[in-house]
Amino acid sequence: MSAPAPRPPLEPAPDRAGFAVGFGTYQAVFGFVYLGLAVNLALAVAAAPLLVFADAAAEGVVEHPLRAWPLLPPLTLGIGPVVVAAFAAFRQHRSAGSTTPVLDLLAGLRRTGRRATTCWAATVALVTMLLVDLTWAWHSPLGALLVPVFAVLTALTLAVAMQLLVMLEQLPTTGLAALARAAVYLAVRRWYLSLGNLVVLVVVGLGIGVRPVPALAIGPACALYLVWSNNTNATVVAIERAG
Repeated sequence: MSAPAPRPPLEPAPDRAGFAVGFGTYQAVFGFVYLGLAVNLALAVAAAPLLVFADAAAEGVVEHPLRAWPLLPPLTLGIGPVVVAAFAAFRQHRSAGSTTPVLDLLAGLRRTGRRATTCWAATVALVTMLLVDLTWAWHSPLGALLVPVFAVLTALTLAVAMQLLVMLEQLPTTGLAALARAAVYLAVRRWYLSLGNLVVLVVVGLGIGVRPVPALAIGPACALYLVWSNNTNATVVAIERAG
């Protein structure tokens, strides 16, 4: 009588832990994509007046767009509060794993909207004044000396503004004057981060000018997340050293 044939070795059971990790990764990616889409949609709504003006200028509805530049600063006033609300949504996503970015955006807007509007309006007014001075200096005999000064002051103003908007969300109970002083210090002290943030924002802005739809769908949220992460880390380090 022949011996029974050996049984084939049993295959190992599937690794359920690995499946769980994989599912968690997919969930995290989906949550980040959902957050990015919500932030981009909110920014598109806030910038809608500016986008309508740009489209009208491109279509020839506005005959002399450069002469209509005084209309541009008021059209941007809604962007600042939404940027701060986006920072609040980023913080909720990173710290609490939030999957409700729309609610986080609305909560951040309610919590910081007034102070963010004040800071952003001051930023828009200062940048507008500097750009007017830069335009005058460009045609001035002293342009070689004054243009670089006004250009650096404009870039510094934007860098300080982004740092200040991040700190508004981080420290909602701190006075605006104290936050402004700290923002100036951090923007200058960590100039390389400020420069990198500005480069990213300029690249996204140029992308929106060339390809508005795909750039608006992808670029703003990614750029703001990078700015928020850089400036948040700078603030945390400064607070730790001060403490």
